[in-house]
Amino acid sequence: MNRSSRALWAMVEHDKTPERICRVVRQHWGIEIGDDEARQILAVAARDKDNPHNAFGEVLCPKHTVLGWTTHGHCGGDVPLFAYGPGKPAGLYDAPQIGAETAKALGLDLAQLNQRLFVEAAQAIPGGKVTIDRSDKANPVVVLEYQGRRARLPVNKNLLQIEGNETALEGVVVYAPNTGRVYLPAQAIRRLVGR
Repeated sequence: MNRSSRALWAMVEHDKTPERICRVVRQHWGIEIGDDEARQILAVAARDKDNPHNAFGEVLCPKHTVLGWTTHGHCGGDVPLFAYGPGKPAGLYDAPQIGAETAKALGLDLAQLNQRLFVEAAQAIPGGKVTIDRSDKANPVVVLEYQGRRARLPVNKNLLQIEGNETALEGVVVYAPNTGRVYLPAQAIRRLVGR
């Protein structure tokens, strides 16, 4: 899912047809639905005029996902998180701070890890070529070409295929279709360019 239910509703509120609902859900939630489910979404949205976007979750989540909500907003209650051991985080934290505090307790430098695990392919290979093989729509593959060498990296996997060999990488390959950018571990670049 790459859009919230609120964003989906914004895409259909001026074209409330089953066809439009099906297309938007398929494109942004990756779920194939039929006209019956689309009509259910429209009926629930019409019933809940204050929050019509909640209809997507109410209709689709019980059948298509393993997630559900008791409410469609935040309740504001604190969520307990327990840690044990030396250097453990303690106290009250906002959600974004939890990741940073956990990394600190584990002795991890997130900025350094990001530089190592999420290198933008096009910038890291000057003179190279980065394309996306979409022959299998459900499983796109990043193709890197550099000085006669060619590497294939399946999106959302940690695999590098080069010169008939497959190597497990320390991180996954990320493709952002909205920007066309590809991010991958620096390890893959080193294997392709030889440094």
